[in-house]
Amino acid sequence: GNPLENLLFEATNEMISEMLRLPKQVTKTLGEVTISKTDGSLLFLRLFTSMVEEMNIQYSLVKRQWMWDMLALSKSAIGDNVVALLARNCFICLRMIKWLF
Repeated sequence: GNPLENLLFEATNEMISEMLRLPKQVTKTLGEVTISKTDGSLLFLRLFTSMVEEMNIQYSLVKRQWMWDMLALSKSAIGDNVVALLARNCFICLRMIKWLF
């Protein structure tokens, strides 16, 4: 593939690997879906990976590691619209501000 795409994938997978404290080989498929959902946009990539709950990523006490449902994640609408994601994050922030005051 394209060397720039490979570099982007490697950096993305490394970020996810460090975030979840799992080996890069384990997070490879999650990295691939993340790249496909964000089209490589760094801003969108950051927003996407910050949404752990929406990504169906959960910590398994039994396996003592993070787990995710690749099928549900690949079918999710997350990542399909940058503006909608930004607007949603703004709405959440506004709700938090109202709650605080």
